[in-house]
Amino acid sequence: MIPFAEMNALLRAAVCFWTLLLILGYTVNIFFSVRQKRYFYAGLTLITLCILYYIMQIIHDISRTDMGMSAVPYADTFGSLPFIIYIVILSAFTIAFIIQYHSNLTYAKTHISSMSVKEALDKNPTGICYYRENGQLILSNHKMNALAFSVTGHALLNGTELYDAVKKEPITEPADGTVIRFSHKTLTLSGELCHELIADDITEIYRKSEILQKDNERLKSQNRIMQEYGETIDETVRRQEVLMTKTKIHDEMNRLLLSTDNAICGGMEKEKQQIIETWQKNILLLCIEAGSDTKNNALSDLDALAKLIGMTITYDKLPETEKSDTLLLFSLAAEEAMTNAAKHGGAKNLYVNISETDETLTVKFTNDGKNPDGTVTEGGGLSALRHRLQQAGGSVNISVESRFTLTVSIPKGGNINVL
Repeated sequence: MIPFAEMNALLRAAVCFWTLLLILGYTVNIFFSVRQKRYFYAGLTLITLCILYYIMQIIHDISRTDMGMSAVPYADTFGSLPFIIYIVILSAFTIAFIIQYHSNLTYAKTHISSMSVKEALDKNPTGICYYRENGQLILSNHKMNALAFSVTGHALLNGTELYDAVKKEPITEPADGTVIRFSHKTLTLSGELCHELIADDITEIYRKSEILQKDNERLKSQNRIMQEYGETIDETVRRQEVLMTKTKIHDEMNRLLLSTDNAICGGMEKEKQQIIETWQKNILLLCIEAGSDTKNNALSDLDALAKLIGMTITYDKLPETEKSDTLLLFSLAAEEAMTNAAKHGGAKNLYVNISETDETLTVKFTNDGKNPDGTVTEGGGLSALRHRLQQAGGSVNISVESRFTLTVSIPKGGNINVL
């Protein structure tokens, strides 16, 4: 067989180029093995790389020997080997390179390495950055690099600088329309103090919170309107109640006027005094106004009305509640008790006994007038009062055992908007 040294120079150059390609390929394999921390394979690859480099040096020195130059040791010996030996050796190294390269690729796909972690972090839509106490970066992904450029105007080079730029306003809106929230945490890594800076995309939550805030503002506005409307309704209903009472009294006054006219024209002297007393008892109803919201005004109005008809109200204690709706029902009940006592019993004193809990105001009305004979038939006033209290959640009880007693139970905060 023809020795390698006697082969055509062009063929030797082709073998040399083949060797050079293998050297480059094995260099790449060493790089991958080191990154994957497979140092044993990296060592074997380095030995193979040295062999290939020596072969290429032999081929180069054979050419130098032809020109009369010195060569590496054993260049003549290896140059005398048959050409086919070189082809077999390089072919074996080529197959080994392919196997090792495939092994590196398979290992990268089936094992977690620092590079695979970095690739995964770069694909994460959340911005991630770890840096040391002096601001030196340990790890950052593509998203955080882009956000840092958007916030600071330059590439991410110092973690502390980025944190200083966002810590006052951790929620920012980049030019792309998203909403980003930065969060910072201090960690200890291998005994070293480090910092974690995370940038979360909260666009959807932020937009929904804005919509929710607008809805809350709209609801508050509607609640204010409803509250004002409710207050207006309260006043309207109270005025309607007063109007109904006045209408009732006006009818009574018309009957009194007719009776008075008949007494005067008919000369009925005995009935004049009775008619005058009836006028005195009923004239109080002309003084009823729309009512008031406070306890003092309610009690003062009742005392004033009692004085007009010649009655005295005696309380064992005063109501403690300040609720206007409860006081209104109390006033209506007291007016009805006072009217009935003066009109039907000829009473001069009305006694008010009050017991009160957190939920209910219970009032017992008695008087010193004539006790009714037989069963009490509820008229328009008592029926209207019972209806109002039942609609509000209260009750009315009438007793005539020893004296006429009207007992009402009024819930605090009850619904009085019932006609």
